[in-house]
Amino acid sequence: MSTTTQVSIINQNAISATLLNRKERVAKAVKYIDSIPAIITDDASDDKAKMLIGKYKELAKNLNDERTPITKIFDEIRSKFTDDEKSVAAAIDALSKRRDKFVADKAAAIKKANLEAQNARFKNEEFIDLKAQIDLELVRWVNGFIEAKKQAVLKAIETVTAENKDAKIQGLTNMSCEFDPLKYGMFESKAVSKYDNNVAEISKNIVLDKEAELLQHYKKEIETFKHECLMQINSLVMMDLEQKKAAIEEKVVEIKVETSTANEVAQVEISHQADTEKAESAFTSLAAGIDTSLPTNRQSVQIEVLNNAGWIAINQFWLVTLAPNFEGNFETKTLKSMKLDVEKYAKDKGVKIESPNLVYSEKIKAVN
Repeated sequence: MSTTTQVSIINQNAISATLLNRKERVAKAVKYIDSIPAIITDDASDDKAKMLIGKYKELAKNLNDERTPITKIFDEIRSKFTDDEKSVAAAIDALSKRRDKFVADKAAAIKKANLEAQNARFKNEEFIDLKAQIDLELVRWVNGFIEAKKQAVLKAIETVTAENKDAKIQGLTNMSCEFDPLKYGMFESKAVSKYDNNVAEISKNIVLDKEAELLQHYKKEIETFKHECLMQINSLVMMDLEQKKAAIEEKVVEIKVETSTANEVAQVEISHQADTEKAESAFTSLAAGIDTSLPTNRQSVQIEVLNNAGWIAINQFWLVTLAPNFEGNFETKTLKSMKLDVEKYAKDKGVKIESPNLVYSEKIKAVN
């Protein structure tokens, strides 16, 4: 059938005339229903009703036959229009899926970058903490040797007498005040890394960096203490055993206090240095920044139900948590709609069902 013919058939005036004719025929036909009693009580009335039903069926068929060619044309025209619309809709859908993938990929990349940046920050902060820990361990370790050396000297002069005084003075005078570099190099840290920092390398560098300073510190402490002991030997010779013991014990306590104070001062200085490094590191990381910009998007939570036990878990959670505030019709509430409610609740409240039969996932789509 040509387009001209189709247009002719669906001419508005012709359709209006056809509709009017149909209404008149239907109105004329259905008025005969009044001739049948509302309650049939005899065979004659039943036969008449049967006959009318036959005629009505015939009329219905004729009306359908008249309508079909016209509505078929409308269907064909509608199909031609909707085919074009479907093509556009398909293009929109294809582009939307591409945008959804782009947004999802970019969101995943941002999440990964943030995680990597976070881990890098944690690793760097740990690196600073490890340096501080190892530095303090090393200082305390050397101070421990200083204390031990001083105590050994005290033990040696505790037995000084008039007879052995010269030998004690000679021995103390000849005593080396140097810390053996080989022994210094044997330092081992107890530090442990959670973020794959190379503790051995950090320790090695700190030991090398602090070597001159700490060896000099050791030498100065021992030289000063040696000088003090040489000055006190004559006084010790004049004391009896009890007086010597008391004097030495007093000096032992003094040495322990000095060591403790030195360690505390070192801890304060090292901690302050670590805090300064962390602050500078934090400022640098903020300046670097990560591009977290995303196109306008809509995020949601979806649940994959693995089996019937998963549906039971959703139903139980919904009844306990969401049902008390539900204002709809319980009779028509379905498991599928309960699942949607539970997904929304997870997105809004961050609360998820702990079940091995359910798999939660976050979805992100672009807003077009």
